[in-house]
Amino acid sequence: MRNVLLAAIAALGLLMSVLSPAGEGWAQTSDRASINDEEYATLVFDLISVLPNTFAVQGTNPSGSTYRGSAYLNFDAQSGDLLIDWQVGNDSYSGRGPLIGGEFIVDWGDSSPVIYTVQRDGSLFGTWGNGRGTEVLTFAP
Repeated sequence: MRNVLLAAIAALGLLMSVLSPAGEGWAQTSDRASINDEEYATLVFDLISVLPNTFAVQGTNPSGSTYRGSAYLNFDAQSGDLLIDWQVGNDSYSGRGPLIGGEFIVDWGDSSPVIYTVQRDGSLFGTWGNGRGTEVLTFAP
């Protein structure tokens, strides 16, 4: 059953990466190109299997200053979206979005989305602010 699910995730990710628009001004950085589809499907499956859960946040603002916090991720089976709630200092943010071709594209109310990619080590690397800010989410059980 797990192999069938992994194959389905890989096929969906490959299909969505072909169908998803490219070059729409979203800065993207990922080690995705160095990971084969089967391994990547396993990484995505592993991410979804630990949800809902809390992740440690470490980021850099577009100005160059750094921040730390936490993020709570969950999967909405009805819509297929991932949900995220960040807590950074005294500030809280929420967003949601699809996981398309291995990228979690988060609408969080800003003019540009946060775009996370699943990394080999299981973390999520994200860019925001049109690629000027970066963020890493690390599983924090």
